[in-house]
Amino acid sequence: NAYAPASMIAAGAGDSMVALLSSLNNFVAALLYTKVPSVIQRLGSRKKAILILAFLDAISWLPLIIILLFLKPMNPLWLIPCWIINLIPGMLYQPARSSWLADLVPAATRGRYFSLRSAISGAVYLVSFYVMSYVLQLFNGQILIGFAVIFLISFVVTIVSFLIYTRIHNTNMA
Repeated sequence: NAYAPASMIAAGAGDSMVALLSSLNNFVAALLYTKVPSVIQRLGSRKKAILILAFLDAISWLPLIIILLFLKPMNPLWLIPCWIINLIPGMLYQPARSSWLADLVPAATRGRYFSLRSAISGAVYLVSFYVMSYVLQLFNGQILIGFAVIFLISFVVTIVSFLIYTRIHNTNMA
């Protein structure tokens, strides 16, 4: 997650703690990508797997929000397990979601669809960084509350994504 190092630094983490978070995130990611197909098969359908994992992805923002808002004084070490927990569902469902969407889009328009989707996603990502930096500036004196607001926005957006996924029909697993 792009906000992990910045939120760690705002919570008082030093270089070594941020490096530890990055190392653990990369280690967990490497282990998880090998498990994606077996997790999806065990759940029976991509849609079911995506819905479960998208919901878990949404609620994984809540511990970060709670820690930033309510646990004072802040120990940055508390954020490391929260960020790793936040990483896991998203890393598991993203490949399955891409595969599911590829099966839903007709082959003749798939390339155009995914290139347009990628361009729109990139633009939204870039704009969201500017919006989130503005949010952080609003909370300049209370930066941890600013991060909690950003994570609350992320929670809401992830719930909206989950609700959208509920409306997409299932496909057979390839």
